[in-house]
Amino acid sequence: MVAMHATLTKWGNGRGILLPKEMCEALSLSVGDSVSLVLDESSRTVVLENPKAYTLSALMAGYDGPKPGEVDAPDASVGGELW
Repeated sequence: MVAMHATLTKWGNGRGILLPKEMCEALSLSVGDSVSLVLDESSRTVVLENPKAYTLSALMAGYDGPKPGEVDAPDASVGGELW
């Protein structure tokens, strides 16, 4: 586990946390990326979840469409396509 210091600052009517460059690099975060914050009230910690951390297996879980290499198309032209 890596621990770094960040300071909560006023940002307009809200608050902001400036993430250190090293933390952004470790999380593969770039300006404009969306992140999720999860509060664990029992330990009073906030966990940053990086959406980029998904694996292909996680993204394809529950998918029941055609497998790679399978063709889901009619045998003949149905809309003026050129075969």
